[in-house]
Order: sequence, then structure tokens, then C-alpha cells
Amino acid sequence: MWDLDCRSTVLPQGALGLPTIGTNTIRHWIDIALWGLHLYDDQSPWMALLECLHILHYRQHSGQDALFQPPVIGLDDRIKHEQVRYEVPLNFHLRHFLFRDRETAAVSAEHDSDVDIQWKKLFERTSSWKDSDGARLDVSYLRDSFADVSSLAHALDLLRSAEIDPLSGKRWTSRHLLPLGPDLLFADVREGSYLGDRRFVRRTGEILYLMLGRSLPRLRDELTSLIRDRLMDTESHWNKLAAHFQPPDQRQAVNFKTGYLPYHRLNVYDHMAEDWIRLLSLSRVDAAELLDPLMRISALHQVIYILFRAQATVGTDGSSFPPFVLDLAVSARKNPIQRIAAGQYDNHTKLPRRAIDAFIDAFAGSPCWTRINEGDHETANKRLEKMWLCNPSDAKGTRTERLEEFREASMQRSGHSIWSVIRSHTRKAGLAVAQPGTGTWYAPSDELLEALVLANVQHPRELGEFLRRLYMRYRIVIGQEQAQRAFGTSAVSLEQFKLNEHRLEERLRALRLIDRKSDACAFVVNPFFRLTTKPNKDGADK
Repeated sequence: MWDLDCRSTVLPQGALGLPTIGTNTIRHWIDIALWGLHLYDDQSPWMALLECLHILHYRQHSGQDALFQPPVIGLDDRIKHEQVRYEVPLNFHLRHFLFRDRETAAVSAEHDSDVDIQWKKLFERTSSWKDSDGARLDVSYLRDSFADVSSLAHALDLLRSAEIDPLSGKRWTSRHLLPLGPDLLFADVREGSYLGDRRFVRRTGEILYLMLGRSLPRLRDELTSLIRDRLMDTESHWNKLAAHFQPPDQRQAVNFKTGYLPYHRLNVYDHMAEDWIRLLSLSRVDAAELLDPLMRISALHQVIYILFRAQATVGTDGSSFPPFVLDLAVSARKNPIQRIAAGQYDNHTKLPRRAIDAFIDAFAGSPCWTRINEGDHETANKRLEKMWLCNPSDAKGTRTERLEEFREASMQRSGHSIWSVIRSHTRKAGLAVAQPGTGTWYAPSDELLEALVLANVQHPRELGEFLRRLYMRYRIVIGQEQAQRAFGTSAVSLEQFKLNEHRLEERLRALRLIDRKSDACAFVVNPFFRLTTKPNKDGADK
């Protein structure tokens, strides 16, 4: 179950040793031991992708030899966890104009014909603004880049159209643009101090980065080349426009370093890297349009990672975690597939609790715990505090009572937890829906269906083969054949899954992602794939 040393913090068996990370603010060590530091429900899949690209942009534009820094072999021949440091631009001026400024639009709306008067009005109205150091915010340099204030206002409106989640209501220092170039990036900071903050951008993207970096070397190398080619473009129109807001000789940045990912090698890392490679290889799709499918596919893989690790901790093969059953009707009216999809969603949110329970059970039977006298609550408390980084209560009790208190605190949480990440990621990535009076169940959005097609179809792929691939790769059940493999013939109505498969075909047809050749043959197609190699004899890619 773990590499056990009564003098140190508990880690699962085979997990990498901890890098230099602060542990004083950690409340629930088990989540970090099993899944890493850390997956966070208030960090949306968009913010996770953004944080990952923060690291990649920094390494690209600071002259690092490699975009990904994999673990290294130490002097003791053991694999050591990578420690990746990176900087994110503060980009104060652009952020201020985008998310706080109302003066530019007001001056532009006055339609002064005299350009000099326009600029004079703007400078007067902004004379009280303060920069991140508390000094007067000098914006006079903008006159060298924009013909008039109206052009400046138009540029800001255009950049605002690239905001991520503009209706979120977040503070202005936690609002972000799509990462379409290094000059569109902002560090998440506290207002006033402008120091790095972890309120909304809280390491889930660092976990994403570490997962990609631990894929097979050949995948990592191919992915690196594609990321540099498709996502690191400083000459894009978006980046050039944003660069005009950067004042001369003022490049402030906020420093960060990555957290912890326990396992060096897992198949889910490779699968995610392969999906990124397929998406970024779609040269006919603009890079800006690829960010959405990258976000959804990455969120799906992070949920799979959570479930895989939970199932493995419970004591069975992690690859056999309960499958995703997707209801293609997406209707408020209940149907048999919806009920199964809701049941699987419930199973998934409960699985991490079962894993935590199993992890504590194994510790309860270990010599580190059983050697403590039953009535010695003081030693029990110290052991829990040392090995699990917890804060036991001061109340007296037996060794067993101390552990049960710890178990209850780990399982019953009103705040953030690993299972709440499943809820957040699946809904925001378009994998699950929630409706009042009906509940929450797995039902894919059109955007997620399109992402799955783009990541898994090159040459036309027969519908049945496409469904088999989704099952083998993501444990997704839609049609009859996969339902029978997952549940057998007695547990479900296979006829209902046949109808579910037809509903998928109807939705793919509406998205123009399927081509039916005859009553017996339909092919899922990727309209953005450029044919450069000959397909296999059956017309499908490998």
C-alpha cells in the first residue's frame, strides 16, 4: 500500500519522494499522497489549461532547452521528482485597461475630431491611476501605437472578446485571456500587494503539465515540437495587439514552482499526450480554436486519472474503474440510460472516498500504528500529526478512537475535496449535466463530442469502431456492444443502448461529423484532418 517509514509522511507504494514543497497549509494529506498537489475544484478546466500554458510559455521564451522537465535519476539511482520553477507576467497595464478602465470608452464615445484633445482628455482622466508599485500609471506610451483613443478602445474591445469565462464575476486580478501568446498572459495575484495567489489558479494546471511531461519520451518530443509550432506564436495578431500595452522596459513577473505528482509512469499520461498531439496536428484548425477541445480532453483525462488512482488504491486494477455511461438524449425526462448514467456518476464521486477509507484501513493494520498502546492517545496524536500532516483534537481517547476521528475528518468535508473535482471537471468540460429535480448524470455536450472526434479520428472511422475506441481509451459506454462488455447481459437493457447509439449518430450528423454510406455502414469523419498518408485497407486509421 505504501513505502512506510514511521518517521516520515505516508506515501503510497511506488510514489516519488516529495520535492521541496511547503506543507504547513495542507489540511488533507491523503488527497495529496494519492493524487498529488493538487487537483482543486475551484480551478476550472480552462484555468488548468491556462496554468499549464503559463509554464510552457515561460520555458519557451526564457530559452529553456526543453519545454518539459521530466524526473531525473539521483546519485542514489532513484528517480527524483522534478522541481520546475517558472515566472508569469504581471502584465499590469493591459490587465488594468481590460478589467478596470472605463475612461477610454467614455473618451472615445465623445467623438472629438481633434486627436490631441482626445489624448489630453484620456491622460487627464487617468492621472490618478496607480501602478503596481503605487506610482502614477503613465500611459502616454500608448500614443505611439494607436492613432487615436477610438482605435485604443476598439483594440481593448477586441481583446476582451478573448476573455476566459467573462461572466464569472471574479476579482479583476483573477480574470484572464485565452493564452494565445506570451503577451496575453497574467499571473493570478492578490489585489493591492500584487503577489502571487493560489485562490483560483491553484496547481491543477501544474498537475496537467507534469502529466504531459511524464509521457513516453517519443510522445514528449513530438508534443514539444507541436506546442512550439502551434501555441508559442509571438507573431500572432492577438499577441502583437496585446504587446502594444506593454510599457517600455517594464517586465514584471511573479515566481512560482510546481507541486507534486506521485507516480512517474502511468498510461493516462501517454493517452493525454497522444490526444494533445492529434489535436495540435490539425493544421487546418486555427490555434485559438484548438484551445477548447484541448481544455475538454485534458479535463476528461484528469478525471480518469483520479478514478484510476482511486480504483488502484481500493485494491483492484485501476484500468477497470466504473465506466462512464453517456446519455445522448440529454433530456429532463428520465430514461433507462439516464438512470444508469446518473448511477455511474454517483459511483465515481464515491470512489475517492472508498480509496481514502482503504488507505486508512491499511495504515490501521500497520506496525506503525498497532505498536502504539490502545490507551496512549498522546503518542497516537503525534503519529497522526507526523505521518498524515493532520491536526488531531486535544480530546483524550483510545488509539482506535483517535484514528476514527481522523477518518471522519478525511471523509466528511464541507469544503474542497478530490470528489468535488470530479463534479466540477465533468460539468465544466461538458461531460455531465445537472438539472433541478432530475439530478446530475453523464451526458456529453456537442463541444465534448466534437473534441472526442477530433482527438480520435483521422481517416474515416466506422461508427462501431469509434465506439470501441472510446471504451478502450476512456472507459466510455454509449452503444450496445460496450454496454454488454461493461455490465453483461442481465444488468442493463441492451436495446436501450442501441437507441442511445442512434441518438449519438443523429447528434454527430447535426455536427457534420458522420457520413452514412448505407443502412449498415456509417463512418465518423474528422473534417479538419488533412490526408497526408494512405489509410489502412478498411479506410480507418490505427
